[in-house]
Amino acid sequence: MRTHAILGLTIGLLALGIDAASIKHASGSHSTRQVNGEVIHKITDGLDRVVTPPGKPKLVLGQMAPKRKSRKSKSQHTSLYKQASSSYGTSTSTASAADPRITDTPANLRAATAPKGTINSLGMGQDPSPIALKNPNGTVSYFFPDSDFKNTALMRMSADLNKANRAPPQAIHTYGMIGTEAPDVAVWQGSQLIYTVSSTKDDKLRALTSDTDDPLGTWTSHGVITYRGQPAEGFDSHVFTHPNGKRYLLYSDHAAILIAEMSSPNTLAKKPKPIVSYVGQGGGPLSIFNCEAPATVLLPNKNGSTTVNLAFSTGDFRAADYQTRLMYQDGSLDPTVSHHWLIADEPILRTDPLVSVYGPGSGGFFDCPSATGDANTLDAKCFAYGAFSQSSGEGNALFPTGNRRTIRVQHVDHDEQGVIEPMHVIATPVII
Repeated sequence: MRTHAILGLTIGLLALGIDAASIKHASGSHSTRQVNGEVIHKITDGLDRVVTPPGKPKLVLGQMAPKRKSRKSKSQHTSLYKQASSSYGTSTSTASAADPRITDTPANLRAATAPKGTINSLGMGQDPSPIALKNPNGTVSYFFPDSDFKNTALMRMSADLNKANRAPPQAIHTYGMIGTEAPDVAVWQGSQLIYTVSSTKDDKLRALTSDTDDPLGTWTSHGVITYRGQPAEGFDSHVFTHPNGKRYLLYSDHAAILIAEMSSPNTLAKKPKPIVSYVGQGGGPLSIFNCEAPATVLLPNKNGSTTVNLAFSTGDFRAADYQTRLMYQDGSLDPTVSHHWLIADEPILRTDPLVSVYGPGSGGFFDCPSATGDANTLDAKCFAYGAFSQSSGEGNALFPTGNRRTIRVQHVDHDEQGVIEPMHVIATPVII
């Protein structure tokens, strides 16, 4: 993840109480991407859908969902229209009196658990996007893509989740000095994997595909990902296969998460569209500047269909205000239509000073063992992410702290609609 500063905006932003030097992923210019779109007008397949109340204007892309009730309530997903009308234009986040960057932690969060035997943290790092693969002998291997922020796409591997992120990195491809960052690995087709990587130098996305069943084996470079010959410019790329069978690329352009259908590993079939931007509820900021790090997981819902969960991060990557948000849709809907998505009103992961976890975000989902099950049975879903152990975070270009993020892993759980529920962040007895 980039940590450049927009020093030219410092004076104006300081007047607003914003530290411009601490803004992550700054580039030469930013534009507020505000895409208006009506939200869906009915409840589809049992999933919550926000409806536009009579007399209200169209909602800004990034509109928050109505405040969800406790998961213990049987009426959690009823009277949707009433909820949408009453909560329109309101905010549900609260600020800590001790530190305005740190939000209070609600009491009704899911308990934090991890695969049996896992000891957090898993070592230094950021932007984890692991994948767990079954070996022919029935054992499991964990692969963590990595980069050197110079010219190399890397992969780490271990049969022990505790050791995977600390394993010696192996180069799978060498580029020119493009500033490799934020790699992502996913299944492309069958046993073939796709590895996408961002660039700090030219803001272009590049793709590789595996030649064998071994992620540490040879890979084919497909170069820059393009649409009609023009490069897709951004960072934090992520590829996933939708329940409709099509493959999509997600990425950030600083202001928004964009999506586009893919026709090949390096070609987009459709023009990228923003589906959520940092402009949030009531036109206010969902984040100060960045809306980034998309990651997906498909979960079953009570109707026998699939819910697409899309996690993304907002805030300052170097600070304690960074957090992981969630948007979701039923798998029968078109993922490229912004109003087919609903954004959960609460982060699924947020800072918790009680366990010294600050700024949790920018991660990836993967299959993993349960908290009590066999180490080689992938019967649960996990989320790997980076976080600080100090409230001061990384600081900024003017006042760096020297602190670094470490990788943490914990289970995700979902409600009957297949929607991930907000969780407590997991404690990290081992800091490094």
